Amino acid sequence: QTGSKRSGRLEFKVSEKGGVSVYGLGRFPVTLYYEQWTRLLEASDSLRTFLEENKAKLKLKGAE
Repeated sequence: QTGSKRSGRLEFKVSEKGGVSVYGLGRFPVTLYYEQWTRLLEASDSLRTFLEENKAKLKLKGAE
């Protein structure tokens, strides 16, 4: 295991099937294909706004 979980660092790898996996967000990697990552990145402003608008409803790590 790399120290990504302890350091809080994200790692990116190309999967065997050609997707991009992100390690360090949680227990399992998040894997999406190129087109999915670009769509998600294009929606980043909307996602950030959505998260802030719904923050009270969301479970936050470290908060009880």
